[in-house]
Amino acid sequence: MVLLGPEQIEGYMKNSNIIRHYTKLQTIPLNARFILEICEERGCSFGEFIADWPGSNIIGLWCLLAKRGARLGGRSAAGFLRLAGKDTFLLTSDVVARLKVEGVIDHEPASQRDLQAVQDIFNQLQQNSGRPLCQLSAMLSLSIHPRF
Repeated sequence: MVLLGPEQIEGYMKNSNIIRHYTKLQTIPLNARFILEICEERGCSFGEFIADWPGSNIIGLWCLLAKRGARLGGRSAAGFLRLAGKDTFLLTSDVVARLKVEGVIDHEPASQRDLQAVQDIFNQLQQNSGRPLCQLSAMLSLSIHPRF
């Protein structure tokens, strides 16, 4: 994937069996390079790197993915980590709404300070309940919806 060139990307754009978004396809060699760099730096597989990252600093992993990966900012990092099997919370609009009601934040978290406040509350919830971050995220999300 690291060697994937423009010709191959054009070929993928013609393949109706995959998502054909040119900008997203262009990230394949960039993210492949990023993965290889992490493996070389850390002396382990990318899976081990992700698995060993402490859940108590999941926002740190989000930031690393956003900074060094391609198109992995915003909610993309958390979504990718979930797909990769890493326990993480998601900052959906319902989770953010619940955190606002609880006074943890007063706006959509964007700064490192805001994200750290969210991480801190998730760490506290996890310590108190023993539940994974993904379950805590889902419970917060469901608790704000009036039908629940």
